[in-house]
Amino acid sequence: MPGLGQLLPPRGLAGYGASMSRREALQALEAQLGAAPPAGLRSLSEEELRRLVEAVNTARRGQAAELKAAGEKAWAHIPWLLRAPIRKIVG
Repeated sequence: MPGLGQLLPPRGLAGYGASMSRREALQALEAQLGAAPPAGLRSLSEEELRRLVEAVNTARRGQAAELKAAGEKAWAHIPWLLRAPIRKIVG
C-alpha cells in the first residue's frame, strides 16, 4: 500500500497560504469535513497536513464540478415546456 506522501498531490495550497501552520491546517480540515478530524491526523507532519488539506479541497472542487455537470445533463431529459416550472420549484 502506498504511503500518504504518494497518495497526496505534491503541490502548494490553493487558497491557503504556503505558510499554513499545523493548527491552521487542522482547522481547515475541520471546516472542510464539517467535523473534527480524526485524532490520528494530529500525528502527521505539517507538510503532510498541508497536502491533505489541498487533496480534500481539490476533491471537493472536483465533486462540485461533477455534480453541476450531472445536473446540467439531467435537464436534457426534461421536456422543454416543463423546465421553467421545475426550475421554479427546485429553485
